[in-house]
Amino acid sequence: KNLASKEAMEAGRTRAEGGSFACQAARDEARVASANLQMNQALLEETYLRAPFAGIVAEINGEIGEYVTPSPPGVATPPAVDLIDYSCLYVTAPIDEVDAGHLQVGLPARVSLDAFRDETFSGRVDRIAPYVLDLERQARTVEIDVLFEQPEVQARLLVGYSADIDIILETRDGVLRIPTEAVVEGD
Repeated sequence: KNLASKEAMEAGRTRAEGGSFACQAARDEARVASANLQMNQALLEETYLRAPFAGIVAEINGEIGEYVTPSPPGVATPPAVDLIDYSCLYVTAPIDEVDAGHLQVGLPARVSLDAFRDETFSGRVDRIAPYVLDLERQARTVEIDVLFEQPEVQARLLVGYSADIDIILETRDGVLRIPTEAVVEGD
């Protein structure tokens, strides 16, 4: 009805289209910001160091902000964190290669600890290393792991105690036991 000029009508249409484009640009910026947030959350997630089990942190080998990468195959690097799992304590010991041939997983063992001088703890051979360690030219050993049989013992132990292990290769019932000090050589 020609109540407004064509110029005013075109200006209004231009403002409306400009506002529509501005709204679309704001929606696009919101999507870009959301994508940036998700990317930064994913990058932050990669900076977390998660243990595969619940435990006690014994030592941290690093500094805040330091990058930690997995060790390449065959190259031992110190772990970022030493984590102790008190639910499964065991004793690791080197056994001379001469005696290793008699060992098998499941053999009973007696463990004595310097921290508990008058006590021995029962255990079982849990692992025999599939290789021989050659630490010195004449000394070759096979590493074994002995698990404690009584779970209540583990509550009293600290990681790092020194221990001696006696592996029981065979037992005989109904025999007389004489201390070594009572045996006299000769007649």
